[in-house]
Amino acid sequence: MSLNWYFLLFLFAFARFDSTSAGTFTVDYTNQQFLKDGQPFQYISGSIHYWRIHPDYWNDRLQRVRALGLNAIQTYIAWNLHEPFEGTFDFSGGNNISQFLSLAQQNGLYVLLRPSPYVNAELEYGGLPYWLNKYDGIKLRSHDPIYINAIQNYYNVLLDIIQPFLYKNGGPVLMLQIENEYGFMKACDHNYTSWLANTIWSKLGNDVLLYTTDPSYNLKCGAVPGTVATVDFAPSDNHTEIDAHFQQQDAVSGGAPHTCSEFYNDWFMYWGLNSTTAGQNYHNRNISVYIDNIDYIHSQKKGNVNIYLVHGGTNFGFINGAKEQGGIIPTYWAASPIAENGNITDIYLAIRTYLNNLPGWSTKPLAIPNNNPTSAYGQVTLSRVGQNLISTLTQIQENCQGPSQDPISFDDLDHPYGYVLYTTTLTQGGNTINAPNIRDYGYVFLNNVYQGMISRDNRTSLKISATQGDVLRILVENRARQSFIIAEYETVDIKGLHNNVTLDGNLLQTWYQCGINLTKASIDSLSGSNFFDENTRNPSSAFPQKAVSQPGVYIGQFNANVIQDTYLDATGWGKGQFFINGHNIGRYWPTLGPQNTLYIPKPYIQPTNTILLIELIGAQQNYVNFIDHLILFI
Repeated sequence: MSLNWYFLLFLFAFARFDSTSAGTFTVDYTNQQFLKDGQPFQYISGSIHYWRIHPDYWNDRLQRVRALGLNAIQTYIAWNLHEPFEGTFDFSGGNNISQFLSLAQQNGLYVLLRPSPYVNAELEYGGLPYWLNKYDGIKLRSHDPIYINAIQNYYNVLLDIIQPFLYKNGGPVLMLQIENEYGFMKACDHNYTSWLANTIWSKLGNDVLLYTTDPSYNLKCGAVPGTVATVDFAPSDNHTEIDAHFQQQDAVSGGAPHTCSEFYNDWFMYWGLNSTTAGQNYHNRNISVYIDNIDYIHSQKKGNVNIYLVHGGTNFGFINGAKEQGGIIPTYWAASPIAENGNITDIYLAIRTYLNNLPGWSTKPLAIPNNNPTSAYGQVTLSRVGQNLISTLTQIQENCQGPSQDPISFDDLDHPYGYVLYTTTLTQGGNTINAPNIRDYGYVFLNNVYQGMISRDNRTSLKISATQGDVLRILVENRARQSFIIAEYETVDIKGLHNNVTLDGNLLQTWYQCGINLTKASIDSLSGSNFFDENTRNPSSAFPQKAVSQPGVYIGQFNANVIQDTYLDATGWGKGQFFINGHNIGRYWPTLGPQNTLYIPKPYIQPTNTILLIELIGAQQNYVNFIDHLILFI
């Protein structure tokens, strides 16, 4: 997309807003309050992430936020989605933040915008683009010249898009956040955070209000001079704990309004989480305490509060992030007031009742929206494409690189997500393969026969029976780069097989590496009409339906008499990736849990639907079910 296009977009967006509606948003430090157009202003807002919602549903979810009675939303901007490759920008389709901000304004919602550039948000690499890893020695979230130069190039484009949406220009954006919980960073680089603030001011004007967000115990490194320091915390049945958070904010804010920018109503979940590791109160489901705290912040502390999150949404495709414990599951922040599929929940109704009865609250709730209908399309039988997983995936591999002495990383291959296939021919036999530096999961094949799975999680070795001349292939999966980049993770999170791969202690070298192309066009090429024509004529020959106990690519079709949301129930399958009509919906891993289903929004459904599963470890059945509800065991 050319910069000329961005300039035209800027002019168009600016022209849409009547300059007579421009206003001011400032801080009255004497009376510890925000002023909108010179008048005292409080917000009760909710976080919502545009990239976790199909763009056709943006307006639906924003309408539900407004019907709840909130007067603002808070959203991050994801750098890695908008600059997926260095110098290549994407603000179209699901990345069209101009459309999202316009819809927010059309629904009567102000916006607290977080272009941070690091966001965490349990997003892949915390929102940082993978290609930063290609710069040797780069220091993330610091005043490192390489890092800030990359931000500058990104902001040169991004801030021009944001500018017409500022409140002073007639738009909905009241203020912008810099960085995100920077107080966690051991480096405590104030030169970096001050540079971010000054860069934004230089582009958007010194009258634009900026803010920071940190836990109250981390404000020393998180607060930035000239900006509004805010805090985040969880509910408490003791108001003195809330007082303590705001007392720490007061110590650094110079009289800024009491503001909780992330008031938690749930928490993220990762693969492998269970009721034992999570604990009984994992979802913070004491609704009465949550409402009481909102009222205490608003009415007693005269403060502002942001519900984190009002709508969690879905980690589609490969956008999920990871923690040290594992990758984040597709359903994000499951106990949010607006459910993943948009349904109205008990906490939604409780917040709505509170706001409806709140004296002086001008943004009264609207009529309760109806839930969107969901269909259970039933059972779909699947057939295998090709003879095995490797023979099928090599049909859609990208240009391979090699031979190389050591394996080349995803990042250096410019293949940021999904899978890379690593291949070497053994010069001697052996019984134990070890890949101590693998990031993250490896599926081991000997002469295309599956041997087992290795992973970074203390399972880096595998018993095999190999002889000289055998072809060893390891399909490596990126489960997601770390989202929480703090002192322990200041070094970059680079994916791949990496070096020091051994067989019985002998170093394996001479590798070829091929990225697997999982674009819609590539997936469609595996499941074209020729497959279904041949399979209909002779279903038992080339594509045995019951050959599911081994890894492979499996496809099927179903018809939808009505076009509605639905859920894939992956029960009975192992671990892999699910596609519908070529669209990458997300990961499934029911054998580990805690999630068995994948939410499929209505815009992905057609009258005739082709589904495809890349099954990595083998299944127990040759069919899947499409049901009308979420299955989540936490």
